Amino acid sequence: MNRAGRIPLAGSVTRFATALCLLLALCTAALIVSPWEGAVAVTDSMRPAVPKWSFILAKPVPSDRISPGDIIIFRDPAQGVSVMHRVVRVDPVQGQVWTKGDANPEADAYGVPFELIELRYIVHAPRIGWLVYYGKQYSLLIALGLVSAYAALLTGGLLRRRDSPWEA
Repeated sequence: MNRAGRIPLAGSVTRFATALCLLLALCTAALIVSPWEGAVAVTDSMRPAVPKWSFILAKPVPSDRISPGDIIIFRDPAQGVSVMHRVVRVDPVQGQVWTKGDANPEADAYGVPFELIELRYIVHAPRIGWLVYYGKQYSLLIALGLVSAYAALLTGGLLRRRDSPWEA
């Protein structure tokens, strides 16, 4: 215990929290300046290649660089949501691709026009996508909680002894 009545662990926890915040900031900055984009697999349609709740890195791709076997993220023309499936056929004459989810028994019933293709899959990190998914949903609440916890750690308010000379 130091002379201010704080538990020595406070410095370690504060350093860890600072390092974690810096790491998150660097990762966010890297995604902002890179040509890559992040996405989350919210269904099992691409299992086993990409399990549900995987965090995905993907990048924009010209339509002439897409080939069968590529995993793409496209805007579903029927539902208006982003979908990640594997390309099974490319039809440059009609300007579309045909896709199928790896876990789905049959290919999709419609072709995807080239202009609806958003990204091509690069790599994924399993099981951490839920952090990103729910982090986006509750980002303000999470940010306020983190800032409050960090401020409390910096001031040592949570880690002072009851018989500290600093308390009235």
